[in-house]
Amino acid sequence: MNQWCFSRQASELHSPSRRYGISLSIESQLCSQYCSYLRQLGSKLRLPHLTIVKATMFCHCFYPRQSTKNDCHTVSTACIFLASKVEDSLRFRKDVVNVAFSNEIQDHIVNQMYKPQYIAAGSVAVAASILKLILPATDKWLEGLDVSPKELNEVIQRIQSKLCRVKTKEVIGSVSSC
Repeated sequence: MNQWCFSRQASELHSPSRRYGISLSIESQLCSQYCSYLRQLGSKLRLPHLTIVKATMFCHCFYPRQSTKNDCHTVSTACIFLASKVEDSLRFRKDVVNVAFSNEIQDHIVNQMYKPQYIAAGSVAVAASILKLILPATDKWLEGLDVSPKELNEVIQRIQSKLCRVKTKEVIGSVSSC
């Protein structure tokens, strides 16, 4: 059998995802999510359409051999980076990581349904922490934003936990509070 061609039955029944209890419908949803993520990421990086298609193809080649339990954002980001090299639409690794990371943070926090002022204030607080800047000791800087300190702390903790989970050395190295 050709190692790159799978029959529909083989891909549905013998996908590595089945071994981890991931159903075909969930796997299809995950596929749709990583394709959407690739389009967003490619668009933010201003990559040519062909590069985004190539990255999608790389993902489609990866997942029949590996379970969708692998983080789709990490795999998709790697595929975008690789496709940008293959298609000569070069992007620096640092730029790909930064755009992917900001996209992932934004998606994660927006999915939690926080108001924009919480996301903004939380991002400022985390950025200040990373850059070792000191914010005013009182909550006076929050007055005009209509932000409660309790909910803001929750947003800050979510952003920091997301920062801690990113496996990129550049990001992990810059986060001292983890």
